[in-house]
Amino acid sequence: LYAALERSLHEELGVEPSPEARALAVRLGAAAPARPRLPAPLTALVGREVEGGEILALLDRPDCRFLSLVGPGGVGKTRLALAVAQRLAESRPVYWVEIKGRKLISSLAEGLGLSLLGRTDAREAVLHQLQEAPSLVVLDEAEHLEEAGELEALLREAPGLKLLLTTRRRFRLHSEWVYEVHGLHQAEEGRSVAQSPAAELFLSAAERVRPGWRPIPQDWAAIGRICHLLSGLPLGLELAAGWVRLMSPPEIEGHLSGSLELLEGGTPGPDEHHASLRAVLDSTLERLTPSERQTLLGLCTFRGSFDLGAAKAVAGATPALLAALGDHALVQVSQGGYTILEVIRQHLAGDIPVEARERHGAYYRGLV
Repeated sequence: LYAALERSLHEELGVEPSPEARALAVRLGAAAPARPRLPAPLTALVGREVEGGEILALLDRPDCRFLSLVGPGGVGKTRLALAVAQRLAESRPVYWVEIKGRKLISSLAEGLGLSLLGRTDAREAVLHQLQEAPSLVVLDEAEHLEEAGELEALLREAPGLKLLLTTRRRFRLHSEWVYEVHGLHQAEEGRSVAQSPAAELFLSAAERVRPGWRPIPQDWAAIGRICHLLSGLPLGLELAAGWVRLMSPPEIEGHLSGSLELLEGGTPGPDEHHASLRAVLDSTLERLTPSERQTLLGLCTFRGSFDLGAAKAVAGATPALLAALGDHALVQVSQGGYTILEVIRQHLAGDIPVEARERHGAYYRGLV
């Protein structure tokens, strides 16, 4: 009966059976549940073993049902989430949902493979699917969500559901857990550059545009500085490595030391959406309020870490403003207090007000 229903609906109306009919058929053994398909990764994952293990451990906790991977654009959140999803798909249904500025329910319906033609209640169909069995839903580029509060409503109505989000900002919802994604680890002082994950990604990307290329001894110091200038951001490293077909690493470093213009579409990026590192960074900065942006510009006068007192004296920062910038992954907590990513500082260097530089100088003269 179910097979006949499925065939007739497909041939006569071009639609699939409802979630209710499909779920009933599965319970009666008449149909196998469809296995969700995840995007196929285009490149190998480099240097994320620790992060992947920590995220899997968090999702294994019963009290962690809503986990946001937060980081700036280009830091590799999507690729990391995909690796985690592939691991978990071995034991449970995992659905991949791309938000891309659309409404949550319509995005979920597409990601769950639901045909909503003729249905009046899309939310009911989505809920019915999510209530059938314990599952994980990955929401990619979730910073575009306008109805984030709906996420907690779904969690309440689907007890077996877990959510994994990639986002450039945290949502500050009651049930949200936050995992900060940072750039790839760079070589520490006294450690070989070649052993760092950031340099490994640079070499991997360079080989794609120039197969067989290997750095000569004097290239390694420049590669290490490139990794530092780009704060280990995978997007920046891949874009920079694309220039190996035309320049040596010291030449690439020389261009990047002045500006990020080299990473603005001169060579193709991993995808069209991330074709320019400056465009990706600007899309994050556009979300700031005027006071948040002004504070960030003042903080960009610092090289290395700074504490709350210095941030207040130089940039007029308050704990609330620092927290807001932290929500956007633009300020990070470090052992010495707070830090600004070098790539952000360099990107905004030309916009820093003269007054902020003068306050920075006055503050440290006062300390001396």
